Amino acid sequence: MSALHVNNMAIFHGQKPLVDPLSFTLRGTLGIIGESGSGKSLTCKAILGLLPRSLHVKGEIYFQGEVLQETALRTVRGRKIGYVTQDAMNAFDPLYRIGAQFHETLRAHGHTRHEAHTKTNQWLNWVDLPTSTARAYPHELSGGMLQRAMIALALALEPHILIADEPTSALDTLSQYRVIELLKRAKKETSMELIIVSHDLGVVRALAEEVLVMRQGQCVEQGALNTLFNAPVHPYTRHLVGLYHERTAPFLGESCDTH
Repeated sequence: MSALHVNNMAIFHGQKPLVDPLSFTLRGTLGIIGESGSGKSLTCKAILGLLPRSLHVKGEIYFQGEVLQETALRTVRGRKIGYVTQDAMNAFDPLYRIGAQFHETLRAHGHTRHEAHTKTNQWLNWVDLPTSTARAYPHELSGGMLQRAMIALALALEPHILIADEPTSALDTLSQYRVIELLKRAKKETSMELIIVSHDLGVVRALAEEVLVMRQGQCVEQGALNTLFNAPVHPYTRHLVGLYHERTAPFLGESCDTH
């Protein structure tokens, strides 16, 4: 049984709908794809109870068989459902060293000082960052290093589910590759499930088994990754798949020419 089920969830600003009712059950890795402003991030923040107070949610979100209520979210966020955003610089407090922020988070979730220190070093190494990273301030790290540090912090809490919201969008190509490979490795080495949000179909294809396609606040198509790639139904999905093939065709051609 999946740990997360979203049933007929919609998001409103007053009476204005921002995201129309959508439903899905998380099985393994779900990719949420769509253009900017399509409602991808709002959907993820609604699951975690992170929407601004001006917005409200209708429908049900079930976690481990129970309706996820606001009071339960305080214990679920982080420890059971982790969250990685696209803006790592704003995710870390610029006034404190990376290690101090790891320690504070881990201590808040019940770890001793010794455990927090050990886990900080362990997970920084796991994402290929030296332990000296703990002594750095956020501005002293590159965007790719900060993103890996944020993934390390999320994984250090050993969540059942990790939501990665556009984790590669602000990174250079090499850093994007490293983040994708880390998420693949996390899937392989842990039992966690993953929601990967992106406007880049290539990122979703590298990680997801199922895909939910959003446009203008609506879920226009959802299904198995291979089905959506090989036989997309909605015109918007066909457009995204076409753009993906156009972008990757030259590289595939070069690869073929070298053999």
